[in-house]
Amino acid sequence: MSTGHNSRGATKSQLGALQLEISGLEIPLAQENHKRLRKPTDQPQTEPPLFTHKAIEMMATGAPVISATQAFLKTPEWHEYSPGHLYFQRQFGKGRYIEFFILNQQKHQPGFITSFAEPEILEQYGVHAARLHAIFATYAAQQQEPWKDSFTLLGSDLIKMLRLHRGNKLKKSQKLKAVTDLACILGTLGVKIQWQEGNLNLTIIERSPFWIVSVKEYYQNTIFGNPEELFEAAICVQAGLWTRNFLNKEGQRESKALYQYGFINKAVFNLDPNRQKLAAALALYLIQNRRAHPSGKYSIRSLLSAVMSAQEIEAISKDRRRCSRFVKQVYRLLESLTEIQFGIQFNPSFPEAL
Repeated sequence: MSTGHNSRGATKSQLGALQLEISGLEIPLAQENHKRLRKPTDQPQTEPPLFTHKAIEMMATGAPVISATQAFLKTPEWHEYSPGHLYFQRQFGKGRYIEFFILNQQKHQPGFITSFAEPEILEQYGVHAARLHAIFATYAAQQQEPWKDSFTLLGSDLIKMLRLHRGNKLKKSQKLKAVTDLACILGTLGVKIQWQEGNLNLTIIERSPFWIVSVKEYYQNTIFGNPEELFEAAICVQAGLWTRNFLNKEGQRESKALYQYGFINKAVFNLDPNRQKLAAALALYLIQNRRAHPSGKYSIRSLLSAVMSAQEIEAISKDRRRCSRFVKQVYRLLESLTEIQFGIQFNPSFPEAL
């Protein structure tokens, strides 16, 4: 990455080539207990909050999951294939690619989704969507046949885990509405996969939803029996067809599919997605990419390119003052990662002053 001159000694050519090693993703963290909120009387069975009994959970980490994370984070890299219709693509070589689309006209989707144009949906993507996507991928890894089995999550639990609107003065009902809307936004991501792995043909030609999401909201009624205030929500999720090829334990035993998973630490969700947006995004990418990149060695350029668009990086590199500020932001980002148990070792090419 071309970053301009840093007042502490790093030139822009140096910073783009500098390397560091990131580790510590496997370190267990202290357990915490979560008190469940009161359930509505007619609420369906919901899953317990993540990290209730252990600090590390298994999650799906195959190429579709990592690519979807980047689709949520790198919105400037979505392109039009026809007016008003968008796609995001990741190439993996050997004719393999994963392509994403916005599916906003599904029968099960709420009206606010079907009334949005694709560019309006894209504006709702971002780090909050990527974090909820990681939660869905973690629950999906707990299902025996995730392409068939659904799971239901409590809105109150998701508010806490996502740190959604933490510290502001929104009422609980407003926060619940925000998390249910976000879940519905995740249900707009469609995927098409062209993939060959050895003798396995794992291609999914049709544009299938990545997550199939439905929401049931619970309101406190007035004395006249009219719904007044939202006090809980149940979010039902089923993984798309991609899991049949990339998260299929029995299929892997029979050499018919892949079963790709990794692990995620509770501490990853301790980062504030508003104040530490870039660090929160990068932590997700590093956790999900661990299986495919076990050495943990990255250049600064590759780290930033994983969660920022090429257009964003180029714009920063061309503005000397902005670049100088951004270099400091990068080191604050790395410091944030160490605070959630990532270990960082700098390559000898790093200037000692940094």
